[in-house]
Amino acid sequence: MAGYVFAVSKESWNDFCSENLKHGHFSPYTPQITEELQNNNRSRKSLNKVISAVFGDMITMKPGDNVYFFSNRKIYGIGELVCVGNDCKYDNYLNASSLLPNFQIELQDVLTDKSSRARWVCFFKPASYFFRKGADMDDILRYRPSAFKMLRAFENMSFIKIDEVENRALKEFISLINEESFNDIDASSFKFSSSLHDKLRSRNLSSHIMDLSKALLNAENRDYVISEMFIEAFLLQEIANDSCQPIGHWDYLTHQLIASPFKPLSYIDKLDIYGYRYSNHYQGTPRLIQKYLVIELKKGKINAAALEQTMQYVDWICSEYASNDYSRIEAYVVGNDTVRNIDYIITDKCQRDYIVETHPVKTQKWNSLKILKYSIDTTIHFESL
Repeated sequence: MAGYVFAVSKESWNDFCSENLKHGHFSPYTPQITEELQNNNRSRKSLNKVISAVFGDMITMKPGDNVYFFSNRKIYGIGELVCVGNDCKYDNYLNASSLLPNFQIELQDVLTDKSSRARWVCFFKPASYFFRKGADMDDILRYRPSAFKMLRAFENMSFIKIDEVENRALKEFISLINEESFNDIDASSFKFSSSLHDKLRSRNLSSHIMDLSKALLNAENRDYVISEMFIEAFLLQEIANDSCQPIGHWDYLTHQLIASPFKPLSYIDKLDIYGYRYSNHYQGTPRLIQKYLVIELKKGKINAAALEQTMQYVDWICSEYASNDYSRIEAYVVGNDTVRNIDYIITDKCQRDYIVETHPVKTQKWNSLKILKYSIDTTIHFESL
């Protein structure tokens, strides 16, 4: 299972514990688009990209994923996302996914936080305890250095998503430092009340289902909303809902995955969409990853540079995750069109020879890169070329 680490300011930690932690809900605050920014195209579009990125992170949440909270250098856990109704995450108020500027929003049918910045909310419970003792970030990173990748880049973000390897290491360390807590678990763990979850479970929450299609219905706002990050978030939604037929089902999805050797954060390369699919036959724990997913997205035409960049990510995933076995990788490049000689470029740039057996040596050729085209009307359509 995946994990989510949410940031909470030191100043608001006590209020957070008495409200959010106790009642099992959290809403990462999104940037505020004020009336003053209404005619500032650049600023408004830039903020909408951040809002779309938050949507992209939250839409892939699944019941059973772990949650943690980071405050004042320490990470607190362990929580677990739970379904309240049919899902574990929702629009916090009606039409939050329409991405309207904050000053145009009427807060209607609010589930938790009464703020237009709290566009989405997720629900969790202790798993099985939310410990009062937090783990220092330096101590965590020393526990299993090779396991932690995204946690090392947790800067200037409201939250991050970590994969099952990183999540397992974080969960292990928090459990280890809290061994003595079980001697008096009531005093050593945060109190939890299911009253809010129970209240919401009695309601029909279908009107609160997260759906980025709502953002395309307002003609005036549409031009400010559409960006590469918006299309990326929309594609994540479609794959997470098993609604993108060309790409199919994947068990784990994330975006903006670090895909380069660690270096100053402003220079780090990030893969647009990454995922993996489990084997249907291997029954061991942890589960066996059968395939890895690499997706590079361009708002405009797909050209040679986009294909070469994608292949850099394919090579990175192959060496870092797939044990140098290219056959375990599926790669896609998504754009609204392609340059004229795209087939020649794919043949020339997007194949790899690799060894599959050593005695005697047997090689194969990887050519599993596919092109998808998107089109936009009242929704976004993705089709194979």
